[in-house]
Amino acid sequence: MLGIGALLAGAGTIAALGVFAVACGGASAASSLLARRFVQVTVRGPSMLPTYEDGDRLLVRRTHAIRSGDVVVIDQPRFEVSRKGPGDHVPEWKNGHGWMIKRAVAVPGERIPRAEIPELEMLPGDRVPEGMLVVLGDNREESFDSRHLGFVSLEKVLGVPMGRRK
Repeated sequence: MLGIGALLAGAGTIAALGVFAVACGGASAASSLLARRFVQVTVRGPSMLPTYEDGDRLLVRRTHAIRSGDVVVIDQPRFEVSRKGPGDHVPEWKNGHGWMIKRAVAVPGERIPRAEIPELEMLPGDRVPEGMLVVLGDNREESFDSRHLGFVSLEKVLGVPMGRRK
């Protein structure tokens, strides 16, 4: 394969610039593809100790193909409370606030693990509905997860961590 120098020596300036432009365009396209496929997020808080620590940076592969036991990065809920009646508060899930890192403990079609996690008693049915997950933090005492949120929609999933940097 010829290098840029050989191309410049054996071809006209316009042809060499064309080859250079194609090479740069290819690199730009590859970079754009990687940016759409992967994203970096930073762990905030102790909810995933000992797996991940506060400040760890994770390379996350964007996907909605989740298996039970996978660590997932999901959209962090921001609640707005509305009153429907005296003392009746209804939280609404709002996008755009940040990310949460949790472990998927049950995926669509699997049994809800109430025997291991009694706090999941409030979830309806025996199995996880289609398009939903049950997620928990590894450090249960410090985690805000399905015990508080209920089922989490697969649409809220950014992806799964592929690597970590401290």
